Amino acid sequence: MAWQIKYSNHLKERVKTRKLPFGLARDILIFAIERYHDTMTHYLVAIGAGEYEGKTREFAVTYKEDWQRKIVEAITIHPLKQKQRENRIKSGRWLLK
Repeated sequence: MAWQIKYSNHLKERVKTRKLPFGLARDILIFAIERYHDTMTHYLVAIGAGEYEGKTREFAVTYKEDWQRKIVEAITIHPLKQKQRENRIKSGRWLLK
């Protein structure tokens, strides 16, 4: 059975508010260039690129996995600010998965 992706209401609202393509979160989850475990929230974070405000930007999609039901739930998506990923790695908040 293939994994299914579900989207939280919060993520749907963020996509609408930021005027992002809805498929961007899915694409980042599937084709992430890096994945981390967030030690503060205990969620997982997928990093990928996408178009935002006329520029190619890095995005973080926060998600959780249900291995029993083979479901990935995307919690939120946001563009990463410059140095944000680096700072979270250096502080130990994000650990490479």
